[in-house]
Amino acid sequence: MGKYLLRFVLTGVAAACFLAPALAAKDQAAPVTAAALFARARAVSNIEGAGSQPFSLQVSVTVYRRGQAPAEGDYDLSWASAGKWRRESSFSNYHEISVGEGEKVWHMSNASYRPFFVFQTSHALDFFRRLEIPPGATVGNVSALNRKAGALSCVEYQTKSLKRHTFCFSPATGYLASESDSEWLTTYHYQDYFLTNGRAFPRTIRVFQKGHLILQARVANLAFEPSFRASLFDPPAGPHLRDAPACDAEQLTDPRKISGSEAQYPQDALHSKKKGAVQLYADIGANGRVRGLTVLQSPGSDFSRAATEAVRQWSFAPARCGGVPVETTIAIIIHFSVQ
Repeated sequence: MGKYLLRFVLTGVAAACFLAPALAAKDQAAPVTAAALFARARAVSNIEGAGSQPFSLQVSVTVYRRGQAPAEGDYDLSWASAGKWRRESSFSNYHEISVGEGEKVWHMSNASYRPFFVFQTSHALDFFRRLEIPPGATVGNVSALNRKAGALSCVEYQTKSLKRHTFCFSPATGYLASESDSEWLTTYHYQDYFLTNGRAFPRTIRVFQKGHLILQARVANLAFEPSFRASLFDPPAGPHLRDAPACDAEQLTDPRKISGSEAQYPQDALHSKKKGAVQLYADIGANGRVRGLTVLQSPGSDFSRAATEAVRQWSFAPARCGGVPVETTIAIIIHFSVQ
């Protein structure tokens, strides 16, 4: 029996083979900088940027799960300003409402945790929030990626917490065409852009994991509104109601594991020297407890059981926003390898 190694990674370190297709060599002829690509895309797509008018957004969502029929849902956002908005997600067995009011955000749902597909829906539709290189990130060169639909200008950067992200833009329009990340091992494709009040937004967003389509969001309506009724932004009432301070990415710290045993290597896999990595999705509550643990990728059911049994017992120092404990969503990757 050989020695074996298990290690877990929070929100970031993942095999490079799950990233977007390898980029072509640096485009020597292109003088554009990475910062300029992000700034241009943000300027044309940020519907919540400075000077934006209030708007309503309605989206039809289809979730694809292996071995199951597609699940349909709806996403609705009413945005009056950065400090006044309401978001609602509805699926057959899940419903949530979030309301931002000043410095506080209220969340209400019919479950104690947020399913992965609901998180992915919001994450995909908030793409314009990520069109800015984080402070301290290591940024690669602008490279050309050739596709049948045309050439793209791509940038990869790595954050201080070792998360890797790749963004590809259309040189002709400046629009974001695709995005990949090492945290969720996913690739997002943004297609069919349309213009509304001078801002461009993709009509279709597709989310892939390892080449498999897992979610499609289709914009049914994006309309700029003169006003909303005041009661729309009242805090919601219902089960699992909770509140948290409004927090941007720079204020938010990641949760940190403080106790819990390592996963046990499955015996059959150990004897055969089988190895692999299990990627898990989890909500970490403001009390540091793990909720909504879901296996996203795994080399086998025995590895999945070993990983989930271990992580369910872990405790965390929770994420914090300006020093205040808050719940957050993270990726946990547990690597099983035999030395």
